[in-house]
Amino acid sequence: MAVLLNAVYLKAEWQSKFKKHMTVDDDFTNAAGTKQIPIMVQIAGFDYYSDADMQMIVLPYREQKRFQPNGPRLSMYVLLPGSNVGVTRLLPKLDSKTLAAYRSKCQQQRVHLELPKMKLEYSTELKDTLTK
Repeated sequence: MAVLLNAVYLKAEWQSKFKKHMTVDDDFTNAAGTKQIPIMVQIAGFDYYSDADMQMIVLPYREQKRFQPNGPRLSMYVLLPGSNVGVTRLLPKLDSKTLAAYRSKCQQQRVHLELPKMKLEYSTELKDTLTK
């Protein structure tokens, strides 16, 4: 019996930090309904793009040589579907080419950003992938 474990853990700081005193409890709505959760608030300059289908913002992490010694900066892309589109209609359109096209349209703008405080986790079975 062989066991392969892989864990990726990224503990990096945002280039433009969210201040703790700017985190407020507010309503957050998703498919399951609305509830009060902590929302991080920041007003700063970010690469941003919007059209009728969605809004996109690029949140760069602070440069850390141990993560990308010779490569591009790490960033999180956050997309918010337009109210007339919804996530189920936006997701099928997203592939690497489309995402790159959206990214190329981003321009530096002063943005009032409200982002839910979150913890992201993901797991998957690798058996099928590794036996191919």
